[in-house]
Amino acid sequence: MLLRIHDLAKGWIAYVIFGLLILTFALWGIHSYLGGGEERFVAEVNGELIGQREFRDAVQSERESLRQMFGGQLPGDLVSDEVIRERALDTVVARKLIEQTLETYGFAVSDAEVLAHIRSQPFFQDNGRFSAQRYENILKQQRIAKGSYEASVRQQLRLDQLRVGVAETAFVTSAEQDDLIRLKRQSRELSYALISLDRFRAAFEPDDAQIQAFYEANAQAFMSPERVRIEYVILDENHLREEVSVSEDDLRAYYQANLDRYITPETPETRRAAHILIQVADDADAADARARADALVARIRGGEAFADVAREASDDTLSAPAGGDLGFIARGDMEPSFEDVLFVLDEGQVSAPVRIDLGWQIVSVTEIQSAQQRPFAEVREQIEDEYRVREAEDRFFVLTERLRTASFEQADTLRPAAAAIGVEVQTTDWFTLESGTGFAADAMVRRTAFDERVLGAGRNSDLLELDDARIAVLRVAGHEPSARRPLDAVRDQVRAMLVDEGARDRVRELGDAAVRRLRDGATLEAAVSDVAAAIERPGFVAREDAAGVPAAVLRRAFTMPRPEAGGRSVDGLQLPSGDYAVIAVTAVRDGAGDAALQARYSLEQQRSRAAREFDAFYDALESRADIRIFRENLD
Repeated sequence: MLLRIHDLAKGWIAYVIFGLLILTFALWGIHSYLGGGEERFVAEVNGELIGQREFRDAVQSERESLRQMFGGQLPGDLVSDEVIRERALDTVVARKLIEQTLETYGFAVSDAEVLAHIRSQPFFQDNGRFSAQRYENILKQQRIAKGSYEASVRQQLRLDQLRVGVAETAFVTSAEQDDLIRLKRQSRELSYALISLDRFRAAFEPDDAQIQAFYEANAQAFMSPERVRIEYVILDENHLREEVSVSEDDLRAYYQANLDRYITPETPETRRAAHILIQVADDADAADARARADALVARIRGGEAFADVAREASDDTLSAPAGGDLGFIARGDMEPSFEDVLFVLDEGQVSAPVRIDLGWQIVSVTEIQSAQQRPFAEVREQIEDEYRVREAEDRFFVLTERLRTASFEQADTLRPAAAAIGVEVQTTDWFTLESGTGFAADAMVRRTAFDERVLGAGRNSDLLELDDARIAVLRVAGHEPSARRPLDAVRDQVRAMLVDEGARDRVRELGDAAVRRLRDGATLEAAVSDVAAAIERPGFVAREDAAGVPAAVLRRAFTMPRPEAGGRSVDGLQLPSGDYAVIAVTAVRDGAGDAALQARYSLEQQRSRAAREFDAFYDALESRADIRIFRENLD
C-alpha cells in the first residue's frame, strides 16, 4: 500500500498541497521570533479562517524550499517575493480545502500506520534500523513536539489515501499505449542547410543618420539603469554563538538538565512490560468491557498477582499464557499510546484501564533497566555547541525585538538600531534592481531597496529574513534615477544593433526564398546554392537523441507533416543565433518496443494521467468552495 502511494504521489499539486502537511524543520527557524500581537487572517475557506502565522510559516518554508532547489541562493530574476507569497497563499488555501475534504469523507489512519511510516524514514534510522533515541533527539533539537509531528504524519497519510483513491480511477488503454510508443520512439530522415548570419554582417554599414534615427527611435534601449546604495545592519545568530560566555559550571548544569540527550544509543532505557487485554467487539460492548477491566484492576490492587489474573482473563492469546509478559521494550518498539503509559509507570505499578483500538488494556511494569549515560567528558564538545546555540537563540530573540523597535521608532536613521544590538552600520556600493555585489547580491535585498515604501518614503525597511540565522534592516543612502545615455557613449552599441538587425532580415529573406525553391521541387543543394549554406545530412534521427542537430531544428522536424512515400516535407526557421535553417524530412519510421518498454511507458502514462485526475479533482473542489482572500493582511 505504501509503495503504491509513493508511485502515485507525483505531480505539482502533490508537492504544493501535502509538501507542507509535514511540520518540516524549516518551520522552526527565525520566523517564529517575528510573530506576536493580535492574530489576523489572510483567507477564509468555506467559513474556516487561515491566520497570518500559518501563512508566514508557508512563506518561509516556500523560500527555504526554493533556496535548496537553486543551490542555496534564490535567483532574483526568476523568483520574486511576490511569487513566493502567492505560492504560499495557494498552498495554505489548498491545504485547508483538502483538510476539509478529508474530514467530510472520513479518511482515517491508525496508530500502527503512523508508527510504520515514521520508522521507515531514513533520517530516524541508525545503520538502516529505526532508532527511538534518534527520533526523539531530532524532534527535540528542532523543538517539535512528538504529538504535533505524529499528527502531521497522520494527516499526510490521510491525504495519500485520498490521492490514491482519486488516482486509481485513471487508466490507459492499449491503443493509447501503442500510440505513445509509436510517437515517442519515432525517427525521421532529416537533412538541412544552415545559412550563417555572420556571412552577411559585413554587408551592412549604417551611416550617421541611420545611427541617430535608431538612437532616437529606441531611447529606452539606451537608458542607464536606476541605481541606489544603501546602509544596513545585520543581526547574525552565528556571531552571537561565538560571543556566548561559557563556564564549566554552566556546561555541567546543562548536562544534568538534559541527561536524556546523552544516552548511549546502544543501551537506551528499557522496561519489561506485561499487559492484560480486554477486547471490545463493538461500541455496545465497550461499557461492559470497561467494567470487566476495572474489576481486574481492583483484584490486582487487592493483592492478586498480575500474572495470575492475566493468565485467567486476558484476551491476548499470545501473552496470556506467560502472565501477560511482553518482554523488554524500548521507546519506539510499540505504538505511542502504549509507550505513553508504560514509560510513566514506576516499577511494579499497574495502570488504570487504557482505551486502545482493540478494547481496554491494563499495563504493568515488572522491571526497569536504566539507560546507560554517556559521561560528561565524552560529550562535552556537543554540550558546549548545544549550550551556545540555546543561549544565542535566546539572545537573538531579545535583540530581534530591540532591532524591530529601534528601526521602527526612529525610521529616518539606522544609528539607534545598530546601537541597540551592538553592531556597526554598513554601506554597499552602487547597485541596480537587476544586479549587485556583496550584501546587494541577494535579490530580496535589491527588491526591498527599490520598494517605494523604502526608496520613495526614505524610511527604514521592515526586518528582512536573509536566512535561518540572519535578519537585517536597510535604508537608502543614495539614489541615481535612470537617464538616457548620450549617443557618443553608445554609438558602437547602436551600430552593432543595426548591423545585426540588417543581417537578420537579409538571412530571413534568403532563407524564405530557399524554402520556396525547395517546395517547388529544387534539390536542397540547388535551393541554397546562392548563399553557400552548409548542408547537413544526419539521416534518421530520434526525437530525443540527435547529437549535433540544433535543438530548434530537431523540434521543428518532428512537428512537420509526415511526407508521402517518395516525397518530402519542407520547412524553415530562423534560429535564436540568427542563422536560418532550411529543413527537409524525407521519411518517417514509427517506434516500436518490447514488453519491458511497453510496461515502462504504460506506467509513465498512468502516473501522468493519475496526476491530472487529482488536479481535476482539486479544481472541482476549488470551484465549489467559498474562498475569500484578505490581501490587506498578506504583508
